[in-house]
Order: sequence, then C-alpha cells, then structure tokens
Amino acid sequence: MKSLRRSALVLFLNQTNEELRLDTQSQWPHQGKWSLGKEPPSFILAGGGALWQSESAGVGCGTSGSITYRIVGGAPEQMVVTSWKVPYFRRNSYQGSVTMKEFDIEVQGGKGRHCIVVFIFRSAAACN
Repeated sequence: MKSLRRSALVLFLNQTNEELRLDTQSQWPHQGKWSLGKEPPSFILAGGGALWQSESAGVGCGTSGSITYRIVGGAPEQMVVTSWKVPYFRRNSYQGSVTMKEFDIEVQGGKGRHCIVVFIFRSAAACN
C-alpha cells in the first residue's frame, strides 16, 4: 500500500563566512508539523549545515512551510528564506531567496512523497 503521508527533509548548507540566526517568528510549518526531534536549529554556523523535517499531520494531507534566517550582526533586512511544499496532489515545489546581492541560494532535489531538498547558501561570487 502506498504511503498516504508526505514529508520534506531539508538540508541547508551555509557555504559563507556568515553565522545565521533563526527568525523565531518564521519557524512553523504552514501545513503539517515538525518531525519529532527535527526542528530547525536556532543557529547555523559559518561553513556549517543544518537539517530539519516537516511531515503531514494526517492521512491524505501534505506538508509545507518556510524558514527565515538572518545574518548574525547584520541589518534586520538581511534574510535568507527557504520554503517547501509537498502537497498530497500535484508536484512538489521549493523556493529559496536572499535579500542581499552579495549572496545567492541554490535549490536542488525534492521529488517524491518523502522528499529531500537541499538549499545551498553561498557568496554570489562563487556562482560566477
């Protein structure tokens, strides 16, 4: 029998020299819940990584959410935003955005009912 639940395992790689702090106003899934013990961390160290997972809260439901991190010591408007949507029907979708022109975010992966998506935050110069 096919799984009637959905989940998104998010891997965030911080390939910059900047430490990131979780914006605590942004840490809840829009649909579903955090998997037990897999909530987003409060900080992501420079050159480090983080892992979190959301899952559907019931049978026949999807999961979606977004997380915002801010650069430690940076201006309040300096943000990195990740979002994911793993619906019960339709295709999965993911988006990453940054508010600083000197940085970029790449999104990889994410197919299936229990997907893995990778967000890579890095210097925009590293992309050229």
